[in-house]
Amino acid sequence: MDVISLIISIIVLFVALGLKKRVGHLEQLIESRGIASRREILSDSPVPVPLENLAQPAPFEVGVPLPKTAELERPSLFGAFVRWAEEDWLMKLGALLLLIGFGWLVRYAFLNNWIGPVGRITLGIACGVLFLAGGWWRMQRFTSQGSVFLALGSGIVLLSIFAARFLYDFFTPLSALIVMFLSVAFVALASVRFRVRSLSIMVAWMIVFSAGAFFVFKTTAKRVPFFAYAAVSVALLASATAVELEGARLTIAYIIESACVSLVIYAALRDTKLALRSTLLLVGPAALSIQSIMAREWRYSVLHEHFFVLLLFASVLCALGIFFGKRIDREHAADRMGSALLLVFGSIYYYVLLWLSLHAGFKNDDTAVMIALAVYTVIGIICYFYQEADQSNHVRAYGGALLGFVVGRLLIVDVWNMALTGRIITFFLIGTLLISTAFLWRKKSP
Repeated sequence: MDVISLIISIIVLFVALGLKKRVGHLEQLIESRGIASRREILSDSPVPVPLENLAQPAPFEVGVPLPKTAELERPSLFGAFVRWAEEDWLMKLGALLLLIGFGWLVRYAFLNNWIGPVGRITLGIACGVLFLAGGWWRMQRFTSQGSVFLALGSGIVLLSIFAARFLYDFFTPLSALIVMFLSVAFVALASVRFRVRSLSIMVAWMIVFSAGAFFVFKTTAKRVPFFAYAAVSVALLASATAVELEGARLTIAYIIESACVSLVIYAALRDTKLALRSTLLLVGPAALSIQSIMAREWRYSVLHEHFFVLLLFASVLCALGIFFGKRIDREHAADRMGSALLLVFGSIYYYVLLWLSLHAGFKNDDTAVMIALAVYTVIGIICYFYQEADQSNHVRAYGGALLGFVVGRLLIVDVWNMALTGRIITFFLIGTLLISTAFLWRKKSP
């Protein structure tokens, strides 16, 4: 009962503060309107208008249909949902991951008996109340973000009350239903106070869900010679390298030679476009690098020859992308895309290197996956909020794709492969990182 009284007192406090703020706002509004009306009475005086200046009505013709006014198109339910999902979608994904992680945390706490039953339920309800309070505070400036926090807090409270009632019989059905109703009523109050229709619809479904659950529970030409000699030289160099080297050393040599060929072409001809096209020679080292990715040495150690193959290849790709990207005219969109692709593939090799190194360094695969996904998430968030007018769209799309990969892997792969403990920590960590984007968003929602 102490928990119930605590929740009721917190809700009553927020309601009282909200009512006080609204009354003060109404008093200021009435006073401002009263002063404005007095000024209008004293200053405005009617000005006579001659009859000939009045507009004459248009002649009315019998049998001519009146023009129909254009009907306002109301957005469809699916369109409204898409617009809602597009706004602060990172934060909403984070809230979903946190809610899933909280459900697993409750289950894990029950199975391992971390704390007593009273502490488990109290902790869950307290977390829910904190999210409710934070959602109310956030809705005063960012309506969409605050509604997500309110929904998350109410969902946590509902989960905690369900667990308390069904597993421990802490509450009677009536008292549990009252506490759940108070949580939903607080969200309903926020939807009315801030005029959020989607939140009120969600509240209605929450009420149906809560009552139904209890019911169910209960019952160019000069260059030709140059290119010819260059092609022969590259072919001879590649042949000599293949004869002398093998394995990882051969891949490293091909990476260095391919990069040097591109740089020599640029230094000799000062043609960024041709030099950028010559980077296609890196396709050969890319094919050879697959052996380094699949090498057995990753099972035993981190630092070996295959590690340096991937590190060198990623560094060369990124360095060439930056080098040529700074020397390409802004008008040549295709060439800029080529340098951007070098950067993208270079970053992918860095991600692969990080993934393999973490799995080789940690005995627990769940820990390696958690750290790797957390690093990917941080990089994705930084790229998504990258604010430079020149490349903001491309970098933003890159960050969004990386974040989509992280969330997709979590929901499709790791949710089945991870142990329960690793799942809880990973979902909480990624969800918290995504929710933190709410405080990076500068645009006020309607």
